[in-house]
Amino acid sequence: MAAQDVPTRVGGRPRRGRPRAVTTAAVLPAGPVAVRRDAAARLQPAVLQLVILLWCYALYDILRTSVSGTLGTAVANANHITSLERAVGLNLEGTIQRAVLHLPWLVDACNLCYSLTHLLAPPLVLVVLYRKAPARYRVARNAFLALLGLALLCFWLVPVAPPRLVPGPTHLTDTSQSLNLDHTPLAGVVAAKDASTTPTWVSSTNPFAAMPSLHVGWAVWAMLALWPILRRRATKVLAAAYVAGMLLSVVVTGNHWLLDGVVGAALAAATLAAAAAWEQHRARATRHSPTRAPALSV
Repeated sequence: MAAQDVPTRVGGRPRRGRPRAVTTAAVLPAGPVAVRRDAAARLQPAVLQLVILLWCYALYDILRTSVSGTLGTAVANANHITSLERAVGLNLEGTIQRAVLHLPWLVDACNLCYSLTHLLAPPLVLVVLYRKAPARYRVARNAFLALLGLALLCFWLVPVAPPRLVPGPTHLTDTSQSLNLDHTPLAGVVAAKDASTTPTWVSSTNPFAAMPSLHVGWAVWAMLALWPILRRRATKVLAAAYVAGMLLSVVVTGNHWLLDGVVGAALAAATLAAAAAWEQHRARATRHSPTRAPALSV
């Protein structure tokens, strides 16, 4: 029998023939070019999401500065807030700050928490959700953008001065002015005078954007967005402690009333609930229309 002939059977009778060619394209490892193309294809959606979020935040920052009201209106609205707080027993800002001012290390920690962590938490949460829970990422992203929009509407309709800018018995000390962070580990990262509290920077920020507190709102948003994927009790305790620490920080630094934090937390919870409901509606619509061409998930 020739080496290239292989006996086969057709209808029970042997038949000589050449062996069928076996392709190795499917079993050979992909080359470097194919690997790079695959990596680039996986990276493109992430880059698109990053660009969208950066543009939205830049637009928010520009609009937040442009909707600043007058000092008289902002102080009047702040007085309305303090009156409401007294009516419900929530006017505790002065008591809280006076207690903490006796602990310089805690004041420094509050300055760091207020000035730094609120900018780190949202991107960190979104990156974790994008990698580990894409469906929850869409909910958290949409809720975050909705929260920015609602906050802008509040800043425009109801400019509110923070406690550090309101004269009288409700005035709070501006801790970024009275204390410095020179002896803290992050002294080179966070300046002693925060941009949002330095008078010379008023032209580039909105000093009357106290209601709602997005510092507290973002902290609550981060906790609620991550909560379903947190498996260890320690991480859940840490997430809840971050919210409590941020609420303490916005009061101790004189940047927000307690009611600002309550409203910020309520808006964060409401936007997450609305975003989750919208995502469920989209999922039901997709199941009920199987012939519809799939759209790009954004």
